[in-house]
Amino acid sequence: MTEKIQLILEEIKLKCKELHFQLEFERSKNLELKAELDAISIENSHLKERNEEFTQTNLKLVTELEATIKQGVEVHNDADGNRNAEIDELVREIEYCITQLKK
Repeated sequence: MTEKIQLILEEIKLKCKELHFQLEFERSKNLELKAELDAISIENSHLKERNEEFTQTNLKLVTELEATIKQGVEVHNDADGNRNAEIDELVREIEYCITQLKK
């Protein structure tokens, strides 16, 4: 009976060693995963900051674009007004020439 007890005790010791090894392996794996999570969290924070910077830059560029487009429309309208004035002047000159030719 003592031999049987010794055998059972040896099996229990082996299982304890195996469980201890598995526990150490899981602890090591857990530490690695925590380190990876910390690195990803830091990277995520940096990416959020960059995203905010890009959003601000985009907003600024959109505002500048809208202002530029508005200026372009105003310049175009001014050019049309100048062109109309030039056409009116040419029409008057042609009418004057025609009147002179009729005399």
